[in-house]
Amino acid sequence: MKKVGRNDPCPCGGGKKYKHCCLPLDTSSGIIRLVPDQPEAQTPAHSEAVLESLINNAPWQNPQYQAVAREAARQMKGSYELHMIENGLKLWLAYSAKERPQIRKPGVMEVAVEYTVATMYGLTEITQSQLAEKYNVSPGTISQRAQKLLEIAQGYDTSAPAGETEREAAEPDPFSVERAVRDLTKRLEANKFETIQEAQAYLNEPLYGDKSSPDKDKQ
Repeated sequence: MKKVGRNDPCPCGGGKKYKHCCLPLDTSSGIIRLVPDQPEAQTPAHSEAVLESLINNAPWQNPQYQAVAREAARQMKGSYELHMIENGLKLWLAYSAKERPQIRKPGVMEVAVEYTVATMYGLTEITQSQLAEKYNVSPGTISQRAQKLLEIAQGYDTSAPAGETEREAAEPDPFSVERAVRDLTKRLEANKFETIQEAQAYLNEPLYGDKSSPDKDKQ
């Protein structure tokens, strides 16, 4: 908490500066008004540095996965807020560590990351057709890959009712997505991995609950 400054907006909500509103009365009454500290805003430069650090220093299992992250970020910059791009790359990090996808055609994974970000944040003006043309891939490929990334965001929930369209089935609960991303971020920041194998083993664990891993289920 901090004291209200003379030139700050008056806490009463009247729209005037504190010194021209309630300050004289508060002073005569011996009242000291306090307001919550405002968190320091993250500057664009700081956000850019965080994004570059994620691309350069995250435990990528394959140089190709890092290259996908770099290219996806380059393609999205200017069209998305930096924290959206960062969250998309974190999901790609978790997915690539768990699934070890093969990169056969340039642009396929990058467009999946971008479409996942657009879906997560409800950017309905960004369509599969637009992105398919942008990256020179088929719309069906986008949907398949994006669905896998969204399953990571939802804690591997694949229980979407049958009969839904591809876009409807891929549409996550935004609160679930945000919780998953925050959880993944905290876990990555809290652990200092000495080897890539340790990071992979950690990322292979489900994000939520006590669900068994696929390997355990087979036992």
